Amino acid sequence: MEVSELVGLIELPYQMREPLTAAGEYVRNHYSEIEPYLNKLSDRNTMEEGNNELIKVLREDPGSFKILYCHLLMAVKSHDRYVISGIPDKIFIDTMKCFTRFAKECLVRNKSMYFDRAFWTYRQVSMNLFRLGELEYEICSDRGSDVISIHIPSDADLNDEKLDMSFKLAEFFFKSYFPSYRIERYICDSWLLSPALKELLGEDSGILRFQSYFEILDFDESNLDCLEWLFRVPAGTAYELLPEDTSLQRSVKQMLLGGRTPGAAYGVLRDRRTK
Repeated sequence: MEVSELVGLIELPYQMREPLTAAGEYVRNHYSEIEPYLNKLSDRNTMEEGNNELIKVLREDPGSFKILYCHLLMAVKSHDRYVISGIPDKIFIDTMKCFTRFAKECLVRNKSMYFDRAFWTYRQVSMNLFRLGELEYEICSDRGSDVISIHIPSDADLNDEKLDMSFKLAEFFFKSYFPSYRIERYICDSWLLSPALKELLGEDSGILRFQSYFEILDFDESNLDCLEWLFRVPAGTAYELLPEDTSLQRSVKQMLLGGRTPGAAYGVLRDRRTK
């Protein structure tokens, strides 16, 4: 597989492709300098370090297209590992479509399309995070234990049937392809788990259904992640300027203007939901 083939498979927006081509030429011309840092991206123990070093080595990178090309290049290399492991191509493509999703989110948030998720996508290209159905699952450590951290993509459908299917897929996936990884629990840390949302949503809410899968252990009242994920606006946007396109946006905006924040919560997936 080549980067150009992957770009087509994940349907990366055409606005990204021309600057990405130019970035690819730069990477090829400087490959010997970049290669040691690229190699670190393939190992979950060095992926974050390698990513930070790579960003520095790439120097001037308007729109972050050089680092995007590097991540896509490593995604292509990870495809060989998917094949060797027997992981279906559908999971590979679904996982790598994060690049497409992030590009579209960037356009909504910033009115311009560029790559603003280099701090995140090294997880996907290192085979540390996978999309399985509606949700994403990341191999990590938490409070001294091996866990799977659950992430909710912006395009996830939170109905019961699809959530149940995703959890079953995850259980099968990690038992089949990572049998030596001893999972202590599945966790989630998100504004979607905030208990404050129960004041704002009806009983038929998909968000509240999602919350019901978890035992909430911690609540951070000061967390403002909702500004990015609910309102999709640039950091620092004044509360008065937040959009009111949905009932939840209107309710949370009034909460913020009143001096409260919905916050975020940390929860553990209930055992009964994964069996």
